[in-house]
Formats: sequence, C-alpha cells, structure tokens
Amino acid sequence: MNRMPDMPPKFAIVDSNVLTCIGLADLLEMIMPGISVRTFQNMEDLQKADPTSFAHMFVSAQMYIQHACFFRDQRPRPIVLTNGDSMPQLSNALTLNVCQSEMGLIKDIMSMHKNKHRTEH
Repeated sequence: MNRMPDMPPKFAIVDSNVLTCIGLADLLEMIMPGISVRTFQNMEDLQKADPTSFAHMFVSAQMYIQHACFFRDQRPRPIVLTNGDSMPQLSNALTLNVCQSEMGLIKDIMSMHKNKHRTEH
C-alpha cells in the first residue's frame, strides 16, 4: 500500500449491490472516523482506481470467486463479504458475515482490526 503517513486509510467496497455498499460504507465510517471509503459496483472501476492504494477491499463473495486470481494476489487486503454460508472456495480468505446484527458486524470488524488479521492463512 502506498499512502502518506498523514493520509487517512482508504477502504474499498466492491459489490454490485448498491445497498450493501452504502450500508457497509456508513458502518465503517461510523466506527472508524476519518477513514476514506469508496464503493465500486464492478471490477473494471476498482482496477481504474489503483487497488494497491486501499488498506482493505471488502468484496462480495461472487466478485471474489469470479476474480479469484486478482484477489489472491492482493492478500491480506481483501475481506470477502459472505452471507453466513460456509464456502470451501473461501477457506483461505479473510471473511466477514454480513448477515448478522449491526453489533455483530461492528464486533467482527473491530476484532479483525485488533487482531491485525491473525486469522489469515
């Protein structure tokens, strides 16, 4: 990641579902004031925006699977948004279950941040 020390961390949300993007962006900005969040509905727009500039990329499971080679090369920055289902093809990816309560999401995001992603393979 190439960012200046005084620049706020940048996060990307990559999901074709606009409501998911808006909701997750609002939640991230609420629990981490001062960050910058950009949303993308497709991979082409993400790639135009210099993906290496993002501290993390929250990516829909479908998008992650469709572009697995790209996202595997970006580890540990991608965080795959799941619907609570166990998906064997995501066994080596950091995941966030988006089908839970707001407090559950906050707890999981803060736990990831606190643990510095120790759960990654």
